[in-house]
Amino acid sequence: MKNITRKERKCIRYLSGEMSTEDRSVFEIELSLDLELKKIFETYKVIWQQYDKEALIPDSLEEKVVSQNGKVKLAIGMLMLMIFGAFLYFYQLNPLIAQHQLSAGYGERKTFFLPDSSKVILNAGSELYYSNNFKDHRVVELTGEGYFEVKKDKEHPFSVQSKQFKVRVLGTSFSVKNSFNNKEVALKEGKVEFIQNDNKDKITLAPGERLLWDSKTNQVHKEQFNAEKELAWTTNTLLLDNVLFLEALKDINQFYGVKFVIQDNTLLDQHITGMFKNENLKEFISSLEFIANVKVKELQDNIFLIKSLHHD
Repeated sequence: MKNITRKERKCIRYLSGEMSTEDRSVFEIELSLDLELKKIFETYKVIWQQYDKEALIPDSLEEKVVSQNGKVKLAIGMLMLMIFGAFLYFYQLNPLIAQHQLSAGYGERKTFFLPDSSKVILNAGSELYYSNNFKDHRVVELTGEGYFEVKKDKEHPFSVQSKQFKVRVLGTSFSVKNSFNNKEVALKEGKVEFIQNDNKDKITLAPGERLLWDSKTNQVHKEQFNAEKELAWTTNTLLLDNVLFLEALKDINQFYGVKFVIQDNTLLDQHITGMFKNENLKEFISSLEFIANVKVKELQDNIFLIKSLHHD
């Protein structure tokens, strides 16, 4: 038997809907900063998606999983068995996994070249997997966000896959975002085909189009997009285009691998516009203070408070 960790408990509470709206927001920020927490969450999420949670998991999971002396009850034994089954199922469906892993840490973007010379740029906190026989089976799995410039090879189609969808191409430039419920495929050049794993629905994208899919509601939307703006991160550029300060925090936190918070209500309705190219954290804070007329104070390591100058 094992003791359930604090991070596992947080994941369970989030998936079971036992967190308040405020706690869920904090947890999602922590996910973007803590790679270990993200991996634990992805494990529990696989279980949650593959099994009937109402039938197999008690209503108040946190209370019934942990006893007073901290030991795990029968439910955690079921969860561990489910973890094993989920991983077995997952690996059977995805034989490509496990041989090679590429990753970008939080607050960084990394460029890689695959064995076929295709180029990949991974956004902060993202991971990519591929197998030893990649040249014959050009399949990769992505967690997070990646931009691809694929070498043309009609005999060996290239595809990006996840647990819920895959993107199939021959030779093209495009980005894929695979995080939480919101999935996105944006095509810069060429032609791609988006395929849902459950119902096998196929949607073809043309250059300048992107597909947005909420996997929770199964809502799919296709629209035109500005590649220069949407793919700015691939050139190590943080682009904020007249967005609400509060909404900008998610992109800022991911880009720099830290946590900025706002506790000043006067800033909630303020918009921010700026382009920050190749700026380190210190340079960004200085630019932000000038552009937005704010003061940034470091509360503790990697946690910063943004305050209005009018409320000092």
